[in-house]
Amino acid sequence: SHAGINTDAVRCLVFGLMGSVAGVLLIERGLNPFKGSWASPGGFVGFDDLFDEIVRHELSDETSLNNVYLEQLHATGSVHRDSCERVMTVACHALVKATD
Repeated sequence: SHAGINTDAVRCLVFGLMGSVAGVLLIERGLNPFKGSWASPGGFVGFDDLFDEIVRHELSDETSLNNVYLEQLHATGSVHRDSCERVMTVACHALVKATD
């Protein structure tokens, strides 16, 4: 990786249950590129950040969800999946009540 460039990210797939129906929580992106598009909560990981801590921080900051059980789902680093640069992403998932 290059000094000063964040090349690691976390994403959280939050599934909400309402009875027997499940949905996925999305946020509206506030920054370019893709401002106004829908995305899963998450963000870049700084050099000294721990994945578990930053995913909880991003989830709380973007959705106000706290104390959620998270489990690592998948890691990916496909070369051309991000239009700006190569990004290594760790995805986690959580299950919450839709009313939360």
